[in-house]
Amino acid sequence: MRDPRCASAAALALLLVVAGVARAQAPATASAPFGESVDVELIEVEVFVADAHGQPVTGLTAGDFMLKVDREARPIASLYESNPRAELSPATLSTAPGDPTASAPALPASPASTSTPPQRQLSLVVLLDELHMQPGGRKRTLDRIAPMLEERVAAGDKVMIATYGRSLQVRRPFEATGPIAADLAQVHKRPTGGVHGEIQRRQTLSQIRDLYASRGCQALDEMRAIASTWAVDVESESLATLETLESLLHGLGGRSGRKALLLVSDGLSLTPGLEAELLLIELCGGRPTPSTGLVGPLSRVTRAANAAQVTLYTLDSGGQRVLASAVDAGPGLSMANVGEVRADSQDPGFALAADTGGKALLESNKPELLVADLAQDIAAFYSLAFAPRTGDAGRAHRIKVEVKRPGVRVRHRSAWDPQPPEAKLNGRVLAALRFGGEEQNPLAARLEVGAPKRESDGNYTVPLRLLVPATGLTLVPRGERRQGSLRVLVAVQDGEGRTTPVRGLPLPVDLAALPEGTTADPAQVPLELRLKLRAGRNVIAVAVHDEVGQDTSVVRREVTVGAPAR
Repeated sequence: MRDPRCASAAALALLLVVAGVARAQAPATASAPFGESVDVELIEVEVFVADAHGQPVTGLTAGDFMLKVDREARPIASLYESNPRAELSPATLSTAPGDPTASAPALPASPASTSTPPQRQLSLVVLLDELHMQPGGRKRTLDRIAPMLEERVAAGDKVMIATYGRSLQVRRPFEATGPIAADLAQVHKRPTGGVHGEIQRRQTLSQIRDLYASRGCQALDEMRAIASTWAVDVESESLATLETLESLLHGLGGRSGRKALLLVSDGLSLTPGLEAELLLIELCGGRPTPSTGLVGPLSRVTRAANAAQVTLYTLDSGGQRVLASAVDAGPGLSMANVGEVRADSQDPGFALAADTGGKALLESNKPELLVADLAQDIAAFYSLAFAPRTGDAGRAHRIKVEVKRPGVRVRHRSAWDPQPPEAKLNGRVLAALRFGGEEQNPLAARLEVGAPKRESDGNYTVPLRLLVPATGLTLVPRGERRQGSLRVLVAVQDGEGRTTPVRGLPLPVDLAALPEGTTADPAQVPLELRLKLRAGRNVIAVAVHDEVGQDTSVVRREVTVGAPAR
């Protein structure tokens, strides 16, 4: 399976790679292993419980829940409950802030929200899929959700705004402190790729109808060729969006705390080219070609979200569509197949939300309702923890949570995908690289950047030197030596957001024993690297993991070399 984290790096044509490695120290002889570390951290499942009116159900205990993994009950090791905030009462959730029909003004955030434990604070990504969005729908949606996001996100929670056209662009980083509405307003001025997609769609359907009008079904082969060309284009754009989403989720996996993503889009076609295919069947008969469409890529996104513990919310920016005649709608399908095409474009958004414990809002002119639900989920939830078992690793597991109380509705992610230690380290590197704010340095590692050298291809070779003080490492005495084992991971992102794969390498540690009575340890464990970077701004993230002591340092440096490419 193709790793979406490598997709953007492939476009760099090896412009951002670890070009060389030189170990400054290595043991003279092979040594016996230091033993195996066993990670026994509990697995948490976030659960949302509501009554028949959609209001959070509070006060439940572990005894009220039944948690099953692959249909087998697992003991609940612990339960955490977060209660609703006063400002998210039903009266204030019914309408958008500032709406004249509001029955009550929105209250300020409650003081309790400022005391949310750091591990429970939320990182929310608002991703605008501009490749599948019309300007009018985007403006209407952002105008209505901006004040809701501004007022309903709790203190301590962080919001990142990103757009995807032909590349992923962060418009507001997590660490931004200014008004969210101001950052969303800047997006209004950008053109959307959805305009081009709609033009292509109308041209394709018009060409098919014109050929049929002039030559009937004798032109079927030409009509099929036109439909096939359009289907390939639609599939390519849909795959690009899904791969970008999957890559973003992999990066979020290493971010601490709770995580959610609000995907704003007019919708992705589960079966690319379905509208043209159904039009051909209407004109010349036949049956639809069996196809799984984008089920595979869609399931990879869901798996990435569940592995990263990111809850997805999907918002249809197209609003409520009006069923009209085929003539009013332009050169499209008859009324009989319009519903099938519409459902095909809505199924991916619904599936992403349902499988990750989130919600979808489709064909509504009140997009703020979904943000209100999201805000309520941020505030009112349960977290159930269970212990993994031997044999759980290596595959995804279905999760089912039931509440022993009649009349309640339960939402949670549908699967748990155990991540091996290497994948968790990769996630921390990607999170530090793409988002920042995740750097921790218990090992006191230091990253030194040397003078860049311009190469004949216009790129730059940059030497790096990583230094890790021996005082922070867990070293095992072996005769007159002290030995340990580090693992170093490196990744780079250029100014256009393209990211290399995470490269990992072992770094054995073999130092002379300290003289008896010595307390100070001046020894440093060095690692020298050479990176090949594009001109302009680059971000480097390095993780150093002590495989004996199990401490991990993550450091991040921004490096600008040469002049940015024009």
